[in-house]
Amino acid sequence: MLNQDFVYFDEEYKSARDLLSQIAKDLYKKGYVKETYEQSIISREEKYPTGLKLAGLNIAICHTEPKDAVKNTLFLVKPAQPVFFKNAETLEILPVDLVIGLVFSDGKIHLKNLSFLAQLFTNQQFIQEIKQAASKRELITTFSHFAQIGGEQWSD
Repeated sequence: MLNQDFVYFDEEYKSARDLLSQIAKDLYKKGYVKETYEQSIISREEKYPTGLKLAGLNIAICHTEPKDAVKNTLFLVKPAQPVFFKNAETLEILPVDLVIGLVFSDGKIHLKNLSFLAQLFTNQQFIQEIKQAASKRELITTFSHFAQIGGEQWSD
């Protein structure tokens, strides 16, 4: 489920909006989302922030309505510099080190994968290895490795 085309490593983004816009355009160009996806994911992030402060790593798990997706995938972004998102709990600005995007056309699959990610991010070794990943390949390998250890594959 983790498509290498949608893993972005060490790229610069001006803001959360810029990041989501660039990724949405790429997803649209490759046929994974509808034209409405870009505005939908940006609006959802503004209304319902997804930033989370974890022990050792700040993340955002971005998503929007299944009606905007054409094909199921995830996107993963480890930017060159933290990107500022709002914290889902406090609404304060949070420098995010890793952005995960759920792109699913089925709400049940969306929830299953969201639950799986929540479990994955309770693993401190996983968090440490993600934080230390020094290349796109290492990031993909770490995600894939821990998904297999967890007895799950990304569900589509």
